Amino acid sequence: MTAALRRLPAVDTLLQHADLVAAIAACGRKPVLTAARAALEEARARIRRGDVAASSLEQLAGAALTCLAADRQPHLRPVFNLTGTVIHTNLAAPPWPRPRSPPWSPPHAAR
Repeated sequence: MTAALRRLPAVDTLLQHADLVAAIAACGRKPVLTAARAALEEARARIRRGDVAASSLEQLAGAALTCLAADRQPHLRPVFNLTGTVIHTNLAAPPWPRPRSPPWSPPHAAR
């Protein structure tokens, strides 16, 4: 198992692959570096689980590009914004208070 782990390339070696160099030019170094580290970590996890199939540099670069594509997908989902409905229909406003008489009554005029 340790021999299989040692055969994995270093992150810098993986980043020098032609496809990842092009991805760095397009996306920047940091996201590609994160994707390469994730691909290597997945390969290490597979080896620890007992799958000692050799991971070539091409396979690791492809896995890194797959991770990069997944991270670049938008994570937003459509929602209904009903803020204006609540504000403009007065559903959130408290009811108007009833008018009250003053605490004192004015003197009544004599008849």
